[in-house]
Amino acid sequence: MKLITIPKGEDFKKDLVLRFGQGEKATVIEYLDQKSSAPLSYSRKIEAAADSEIRFITIQSLPETVELKESLESVAGENAHVHFFTFHLGAKKIESAIFQTGEGRLSRCDTDLVTRTKNSQSFQFQIKNTHSAPCGKGVITAKGVARDESVLGIRGIIKIEQKAGGTDSQLNQAVLNLSPRAKVKATPALEIDTNDVKAAHSASITNLNPEILFYLESRGLAPEFAKKLLMEGFLKESIDKLSDLPEVQKKIYTLL
Repeated sequence: MKLITIPKGEDFKKDLVLRFGQGEKATVIEYLDQKSSAPLSYSRKIEAAADSEIRFITIQSLPETVELKESLESVAGENAHVHFFTFHLGAKKIESAIFQTGEGRLSRCDTDLVTRTKNSQSFQFQIKNTHSAPCGKGVITAKGVARDESVLGIRGIIKIEQKAGGTDSQLNQAVLNLSPRAKVKATPALEIDTNDVKAAHSASITNLNPEILFYLESRGLAPEFAKKLLMEGFLKESIDKLSDLPEVQKKIYTLL
């Protein structure tokens, strides 16, 4: 599988379309860690031809003074698989739209969102899978941790169009709230225009259990370190999906 790193710094492109040919396999990694405090707006589109297998990984650790607006989009052809991994840990304010479309028969669209808000950060995500051809598959997994006085909102949508019979799609959203002052919201939605499909959704918001925190502290762990352990454990399942990229995993855990 080909590994591609998107240039940054002076070579950073705000709008980018990546096209992959039939049967191509590639992993694309983009690090958003510019030091500038200027607002940033960018778009990325993946066009995956038949039988291709594409992973697109974004690791965002911008300064907490930056306002970010992003658009991630993909179109998957017949039997193609596109998997978005987005890790959002920096910036002051985020408006993110992550839209995938399965245009070909047997296409698959997966998204894993991992995010952590702290201080006064405000993150809003909209994630949508649209299946427009028969026998598509897809899983949206969105996991976030909210701390301090931050704001975290995640809206997930699965849309199965009339010609997409036989599709199997899932939406899973989970937020761990570590602060009574944080504001969190997880909203799932299904839009189904045909029969003979499988579609499921779940959304949960879990508040910090003070008894668990007390137990960890009683074992000699400082409160902040205990919360970090709880956060890492909550997000671990999604991060471990990149087990073949240990340096990427290490980077993510360091940023948490």
